[in-house]
Amino acid sequence: CDRRLFALTKQGVTPRTLQVESGLAFHQAQQTVILDAITKLRLSSECGALSGIRQKVTLWPRQMEPWLSYREKRSARIPKYSPRCLAIPKQADALIIGGIEDQQQLYRLDPEPIQLMVNVSGAVGEVSWYLNGQWLSTQTKPLRLKLPEYLNGDVELVAIDVNGITGRVKFKVKDALIRHSAPQMHDLTNH
Repeated sequence: CDRRLFALTKQGVTPRTLQVESGLAFHQAQQTVILDAITKLRLSSECGALSGIRQKVTLWPRQMEPWLSYREKRSARIPKYSPRCLAIPKQADALIIGGIEDQQQLYRLDPEPIQLMVNVSGAVGEVSWYLNGQWLSTQTKPLRLKLPEYLNGDVELVAIDVNGITGRVKFKVKDALIRHSAPQMHDLTNH
């Protein structure tokens, strides 16, 4: 157990916190990896004659990755593949989100939602998308991001693929509409 936390329960039932729709609510907490006995780097089936040892690794659910400390993330717990293997499976350090730049400022010109098409590169399988920590969708195609008219200020968009690799962009939404109040009439006559 990495952390001991308390949860509020109702009649002994703890509320579900992971989205069943994403398929990640039923999480396998332990994964077995094969490590090189000497270098402690990960081995794949294409590593030939290298001798390996099996090791169990305890992992948090993928949906939690953006909020974990570095030492609790999959990338810290599962070693990189050994360069001595003939074929190394693709292993990205981070996903790259396209369609919006990190630290970009978006200006709302009309009092309606801003719509953007965003995509991700470096992902394996389906990607789960989160806007300010709220799950939006899990899909393989680009995301049609709809920023509601009430959303202003700092925004964070996070993408997580099936291997738990994440990408994130932070941006600002500002209301560019200049709202003028109705002119006020002043009585300048003396009574």
